[in-house]
Amino acid sequence: MKNAVDRFIDDTSLAHRIVHGEPGTVVPTEGGPVPSFATVIDDLGQVNQRISTLEDGQSGDRVVRAAWADLAAVPTSANGLRGASVVGDQGAHIDPVTGVSVPNSGDYIEAPAGWKWVRAESLARKLDRESFDKVIKGEAQPSYGLSFADNDGAVAVGITEDGTLVADAAQLRAAEVAGMAYDATCPMDYSHVYADSEGNVAGGQRPDGTLDYAAARFDELNGYPLDRFLRGQLGHHFAACRIGVAQYGQSNAQGHSPGLTTVAPHDALGFKAHATGADLLTLRPMTAANVSAGADREIPAFAAIDMFKNLIASEEGLTYRDHKYQPVCMNSAYGGYSIKQLEKDSAPYVELLGQVSAARTLSQGEGMTFKQLCTVWLQGEGDLSSSYGYYLSRLIALASNFDADCRSITGQVDPVHLLTYQVASVGADFQQTVALAQLDAASASPLISMVAPFYFVPFTDDVHTTAQGIRLFGAYFGLAMKHILVDQKKWEPLRPVRTTLQGRVLDVQFSKRGLVLDTTNPDVPAVPQFGFQVVGPSGIEIPITKATITQPDTITFVLAKAPPKGSSFWAGGKRVPAGAKGTYLGAVTNLRDSQGDQFVYEGRPLHNWCCISTLKI
Repeated sequence: MKNAVDRFIDDTSLAHRIVHGEPGTVVPTEGGPVPSFATVIDDLGQVNQRISTLEDGQSGDRVVRAAWADLAAVPTSANGLRGASVVGDQGAHIDPVTGVSVPNSGDYIEAPAGWKWVRAESLARKLDRESFDKVIKGEAQPSYGLSFADNDGAVAVGITEDGTLVADAAQLRAAEVAGMAYDATCPMDYSHVYADSEGNVAGGQRPDGTLDYAAARFDELNGYPLDRFLRGQLGHHFAACRIGVAQYGQSNAQGHSPGLTTVAPHDALGFKAHATGADLLTLRPMTAANVSAGADREIPAFAAIDMFKNLIASEEGLTYRDHKYQPVCMNSAYGGYSIKQLEKDSAPYVELLGQVSAARTLSQGEGMTFKQLCTVWLQGEGDLSSSYGYYLSRLIALASNFDADCRSITGQVDPVHLLTYQVASVGADFQQTVALAQLDAASASPLISMVAPFYFVPFTDDVHTTAQGIRLFGAYFGLAMKHILVDQKKWEPLRPVRTTLQGRVLDVQFSKRGLVLDTTNPDVPAVPQFGFQVVGPSGIEIPITKATITQPDTITFVLAKAPPKGSSFWAGGKRVPAGAKGTYLGAVTNLRDSQGDQFVYEGRPLHNWCCISTLKI
């Protein structure tokens, strides 16, 4: 990959050209040429027009003339059902329907105003003149009512006299057409219509490509929920003059000493940790002394907000002096608390809502809007004995309740996102239920995003990291915040998404490209089988003898033997060797992507590391 800034700018430019490029634009990418959305839509329109022309041509009423003047003399009717071809006329004329200059030779379609030129790829170009003359004179009949052939006469596709479309092979670039019906009785202001088997028309496409529906339902458009378009929130979105960022969870959310943030980054403010009563009357510069518990801790929200604002400055060209988008940090994290002790109506939850309400009130008093936008969530160690279903349901409920309560306080439409880390599978008991529940909660709830696993930071024991580790992981939260809150995109962690088994060879596709099996990072020691595992349905492990990155997003594993039906693939299925990562005994993988070639924070590359996860083979 390129350096951090250049690569991101290049990718952003490519995406912009693909989304907004004019018809005919094809954007070269590393994965191959990609047409713009307008090109795809234009191509679909051309496909539909070709279907219309083919159907016209296979009818018995097709008009064929050797010159445009001869065709122009043929009266047209209001029905608009006939097609026509002009062969061998090298001149040009003004189209009586569109009013533009078009070649004489080509295919035409009947319109009330005259014969409308459709395309140059006509019957005239598919047959040589001698063969065509024989057809005109009735001396020969082709085997097809209409065919597409090369210069040697080899037919690629044709329509038989009974109307059957025959093709040995066909390829439509970037187009999939299913369940489409063409209504030959549709009015001439539509290229085609969509209808069911009984002829009931749902909508149509005009010749200029406009889609026309009396009613339509779209859940997503270009991969985004449609309500974002309706609210005008697609693209770079700055929600309010002030935005709330809640720090919530247990000890790693509460932070660790020493406090490294001694000067407030950018224009960030915050409340005193666990603020209630009179402490809610003042917003302070966001430093460890002002906002952390004990006034001496580094909390993840500090680096998250710093990275967030750094990215806005570098990618949008906006510093805090250029626009009002001021973060306000709330801190209601409590060490050792379980998720039940932090859910709706608990004392920490009520405390946190009080800070949200106070931030709104103070902002209104200063003539500024305020919206609560996200929660930085680090919790799970206090629930390692909990079941998967228990934690999954409570995390989803927490995100939903906090979203609803914050919207009630502020009146905002924007959702309140919960950004979570994936708790490390700590201890000799090697529990992974909470880690898996956190990952799956991000798939199940649109409010929850899995930022990254926690295992790659330095550890002081089986649970806690250092102040530097908190700051490093906070930068990952900031990267996700920019992606979700401003760019309005879905954040995806690195995880396996698909397995393909052939004998004892297993291909595993992952959610990111640029994969690296990295055994050189001092905080992610080499583990057996790079941390991956294949387990049979009876719980017996099938050894991995070889792992090779064979595609940008795929690893090929060779197993000691073919796994039985019902086997599972595990990422993070191996413990760290004793002493390799201090006293930490949990899971890691040696798999990362190359995101850190583009995004760096305080000298540390922000690679995505593979989440603890499992897939059925």
